Amino acid sequence: MSPISPTHRSARAAQVLPAARLGSTRRALGLWALVLLGPMAASPALAQAQGRSQDPAALIAEGKRHWKMADYARAFAAFDRAYRASGSLGAGLDSARALVRLGRLVEAARRYEEVVAGDPRGRRGLGPPSVQQEALVELQQLWARIPRIVVTIDGAPQESVQVSLNGQAMGTPPAAGVPVNPGQHRVVGRFSGQVVETVITVTEGEVQTAALRFAPDPNGEAGAWLLGAAEPGVPGERGIGLHRIAAYSTLGIGAAALITGGLVGLSALEDQAELAERCPGARCPSELEPVVDAYEGKKTIALIGLAAGTAFLGTSLVLHLTAPERPRRAVPRVGAGLGLGTAYVWGSF
Repeated sequence: MSPISPTHRSARAAQVLPAARLGSTRRALGLWALVLLGPMAASPALAQAQGRSQDPAALIAEGKRHWKMADYARAFAAFDRAYRASGSLGAGLDSARALVRLGRLVEAARRYEEVVAGDPRGRRGLGPPSVQQEALVELQQLWARIPRIVVTIDGAPQESVQVSLNGQAMGTPPAAGVPVNPGQHRVVGRFSGQVVETVITVTEGEVQTAALRFAPDPNGEAGAWLLGAAEPGVPGERGIGLHRIAAYSTLGIGAAALITGGLVGLSALEDQAELAERCPGARCPSELEPVVDAYEGKKTIALIGLAAGTAFLGTSLVLHLTAPERPRRAVPRVGAGLGLGTAYVWGSF
């Protein structure tokens, strides 16, 4: 083996170094291409995956899988997205049932009402009329399970008190009570610088009273102040009693059922007029069979709604007429007051 001369060694190194540099440059360019083109190549796959995730049929199947695993929160999320994306009444009914399992009874009642009306978010719903009939029956059963909170106010004019429920202003509390979900609720009243708070825990079907009692205003007219305790509540004078609460509740349910039955009945009459034009001699061609089925379903729902509404209204009337009334009794009040340069004592008996 002949020794390599220094001149030959330097020439060989000059040939190897450019090749190594070229290889490293190619690798760097390849890495930059992956970085720059990777998101562009992945975006069609991502868009395709997102499109599949918004497919109503896939969302409904996903919701059913979560339902079988008793994961009702994810089941509701899937059914709700399918309902909003397609207007499917079946998905809307499933989402309402998931809300019931989650204890969100008030939200479930609103969703049931949308399905019964068959007009989700201002567009005609998709699904057989039997879905609306099931929703109406389940809605009527749900109303008896929704608890209510009756707010009573003592020591201040009711119209002047600002009442909030769980941080949300509610205006003048309805006499029949506020529908709420089972659980703990915070009722706050504000009047003339005073803040009165009470926490109520209700269970399904329960009616609880949240009493807001305000102290007399020491800065009121003529600087009057009360020496004794505040006037005690008189049984039968405040509140409406469970008898009348039941009467008002059945009145609301009956009115809702009548309205639903009337609306569905009007839609059935429109279908009847269309069939009368397209079916001479009361014989319809086979392609109109879906329209005939829809008409029959709407007619059934209308009859159920009208019958149920009439029954509930009759029950409400009976409860209202048979509600016991207690006679009012006078409560003695004694007080003293201070004015500009005067002092006085007053009383009522």
